[in-house]
Amino acid sequence: MFNLGEYNTLKAIRFKEQGCYVGDESQIGQEAGGVLLPNQYVPEGLSLGDDIEVYIYHDSEDRLVATTEKPHIVLHQFAPLTVLDVTGVGVFMDWGIQKNLFVPFAEQGRDPMIVGGTYVIFLYIDTETSRLVGSAAIDKIIDNEEVVVKEGDEVDLIVYRESPLGYMAIINNENIGLIYRSDIYQKIDIGESCRGWIKKIREDGKIDLSLYKQGHLAIEENAKILLEKLKAKGGHLPFTDKSDPQAIREALNMSKKNFKKAVGSLYKQRIVELKADGIHISQQTT
Repeated sequence: MFNLGEYNTLKAIRFKEQGCYVGDESQIGQEAGGVLLPNQYVPEGLSLGDDIEVYIYHDSEDRLVATTEKPHIVLHQFAPLTVLDVTGVGVFMDWGIQKNLFVPFAEQGRDPMIVGGTYVIFLYIDTETSRLVGSAAIDKIIDNEEVVVKEGDEVDLIVYRESPLGYMAIINNENIGLIYRSDIYQKIDIGESCRGWIKKIREDGKIDLSLYKQGHLAIEENAKILLEKLKAKGGHLPFTDKSDPQAIREALNMSKKNFKKAVGSLYKQRIVELKADGIHISQQTT
């Protein structure tokens, strides 16, 4: 009749002092069944038999309830959540609705959680309690036993953990991969959602990721970024092929190698001119 931990479009089946019960069409006017939508969430003008979209979960007394609040996460999905409290049995996280989400200690992942910290959480139904709980043990939940992407694919990423080599990210909610620190030219935060590209799939199933398009496409993308920076700086940037790589990285969020390719692409199209004091937008472009 309804799905726990998900959005459900249900009917208003009866009104009581404590709120409106929602369920399916066959329950309209019945004195039993349905799930309570407390008064504070009942929209003005809702009438018997009307459709309403609600999220179903258990309240603090273990009763099924409905809400029109929008949680930050739904069943079997990943999302960054913030820790509100740490107790002897686990942690409680802010997930956007009245009751906080519980994450057992066994599901905290590699590092102990701290109040105020943000962690990527997976929402699932505990088989013993039938209640919604969270897990930060991403490496136990998702793997690369079956790789469903191919090299060059553009993908959706959620960064979930920092590693000695860079940052681990969830790929399309189905696989995991690594963004090498040496390939990062911008600030990255745990829990950040971004697009990326499959750089390499190794024989052991490990996946190398990039935040930038590869090959010819990368040149075009970086050339576009460089041109936008030039325009923002009045048509001149003080960089040449002898410039410090770190200075280029800090100013343009790209490696010196990609910078030179981007300059070459714009130069071949006669969009820029190369002078002793740096790069200039050509007269014919302006």
